[in-house]
Amino acid sequence: MPMPRHSLSALRSLAARVAGGAAAAALCLGIVASPAAAAASPTGPDVSRWQHGSPLSWAAVKGTGHSFAFVKATEGNGYTNPYFASDWAGTRNAGLLRGAYHFARPSVGSAVGQARHFIAVAGTARGAGDLPPVLDLEQSGGLSPAQLTAWTREFLTETQRLTGRTPIVYTYPHFWRTSMAGTRAFTDYPLWIASYTSAATPVMPAWSRWTFWQYSSTSTVAGIAGKADMNRFNGSLTELRKLANLGPVPKTGATATITARLSASSTTRNKSVKLRGSVAPAVSGQTVYRQGYYSGAWHTWASTKVAGSGSYSFTIKPTKKAVNKYRVYLPATSKRKASASKTVTLTVR
Repeated sequence: MPMPRHSLSALRSLAARVAGGAAAAALCLGIVASPAAAAASPTGPDVSRWQHGSPLSWAAVKGTGHSFAFVKATEGNGYTNPYFASDWAGTRNAGLLRGAYHFARPSVGSAVGQARHFIAVAGTARGAGDLPPVLDLEQSGGLSPAQLTAWTREFLTETQRLTGRTPIVYTYPHFWRTSMAGTRAFTDYPLWIASYTSAATPVMPAWSRWTFWQYSSTSTVAGIAGKADMNRFNGSLTELRKLANLGPVPKTGATATITARLSASSTTRNKSVKLRGSVAPAVSGQTVYRQGYYSGAWHTWASTKVAGSGSYSFTIKPTKKAVNKYRVYLPATSKRKASASKTVTLTVR
């Protein structure tokens, strides 16, 4: 069973858990693989106050190819994430699609009261780029499955009444089987599943299809210090934009051509190799990112500036025996599409 975003909170005091919410980045103890075929699907992190040990850079998150982010807004019937407002503005300013979530405390206050508190803080999710509101349901609060089902229905109904949007349900398989008795009462709502599995796709009781998949809680994301939750959308970027009240992706200019080559195709541990290449047409001063492939997606490891000639160079010093895949990524601008080099492979002996 995966440990979703709040499981480690049992180790904290009750006061800290109620005031602080869940530690979204401290859940899974290992990296698991997910399907390479899904790597082209839009990806993005989710954050709460626990990611703010260092300032976040939403521009860096966007710049390395992520399309969306979810931000914790509220918890229970009174707590508000102190970083929600700045993250909500930061995601929009960076050009990320964004969604807000509420961590449910069924034992504290009414479902209707919590829904009203959530929407009062997060807004109605009707703006351009806003994803539907999310109910984060992973605690029963001591309620029976029948009682919790009724509580959930009240929250979702009130949220939909206040926003005019169909909310998303975030949960995980074990919780749904046990605390919700596997009910199919909410399959009309989009599912955001937390499942850290090596399977090609996660399996959820009741739902036949997931909309978002939280596939890792130990990902490295440019702009976010430490490990972070990572999610994948089950569809195209155009479909994701439609869900976020936007039309198709605007057309931009031509794609730059990026070459990449390694100074050696194999090496030993702790011995450096160079990853060099060029960008054409040259984009002097533009940042390019060296990305590595794991857990079914590309993740950023380093960045550098493109020289006036269009050239760039990275130094790689691997520490583990493995077959590593790299590429160099150039973010989009208003005049140019995003582009990436072909994948290069380094075998470490």
